[in-house]
Amino acid sequence: MDWFSNSVNIHVFCDASGRAYGSCLYARHTVDNSTEVNLICSRNKLAPVKKVTLPRLELLAALLGTRLLQYFCRETNMHSYTVMLWSASTVSLSLIKGDSNHWKTFVSNRTTEILQYTTPAE
Repeated sequence: MDWFSNSVNIHVFCDASGRAYGSCLYARHTVDNSTEVNLICSRNKLAPVKKVTLPRLELLAALLGTRLLQYFCRETNMHSYTVMLWSASTVSLSLIKGDSNHWKTFVSNRTTEILQYTTPAE
């Protein structure tokens, strides 16, 4: 792919509401002074019927974004590009940056999987 041969940054955006959560993956490509941004793939899910708190849904969105990134890298063999994962949820970000041994099972399992494929700096 000639398109991916130059400067490419991957951006994954994650968000949730009371009814659904999702993530989308964009590729930002720069050549000379020209920048192009393309939506590569996205994924969304409905919130569970059982009432789940918004911070947990935001964490599920972050996990979905991590899995989307993992899928993209596996299918395209693109593992060496700069990656940024974005979330507006400060609660999710603090859970991911914190020690997963302090959290209950639900949060611990998801933060562990997120950190298995990404770093807190991403």
